Amino acid sequence: MDDRKHRYDINKLGKRLRRDVGRAIGDYGLIDDGDRVMVCLSGGKDSYTLLDVLLSLKRAAPIAGTAKNTVHDFLFTETLVEAITSDPGFNKGFYSSPSDVREGMLRHAKMWAVMGWSTEFFQQNRHKLLGFSSSDFFSLSVSA
Repeated sequence: MDDRKHRYDINKLGKRLRRDVGRAIGDYGLIDDGDRVMVCLSGGKDSYTLLDVLLSLKRAAPIAGTAKNTVHDFLFTETLVEAITSDPGFNKGFYSSPSDVREGMLRHAKMWAVMGWSTEFFQQNRHKLLGFSSSDFFSLSVSA
């Protein structure tokens, strides 16, 4: 019985969120026909909830959605994936030697180098002011 009540409460909350967000969109004219909606995800429950509510509203009321990442965001995401998936020295959570730690740190340096620069830095090609011909060459050189 507890499980049924819990599911009922979750469904009730979902309906209320969809109703309130839908009402706010309509009342304040937040989204018009042909608008594109971008939701930036922080990884927290609030942003995921907003995305879920908007996607469920999209099914009920067709709202077209596309996403575009900046070069900075793409490089950052790419390096996070690379850092997580490519470190052979990280054996089930443990490095077996100091040289494995060093190699892992060098591999992750690109990620940390990119984190220090803003989206605007890459959008405005400021890496060229520093003498780098491309953002790829810049990120590789800074992390070396």
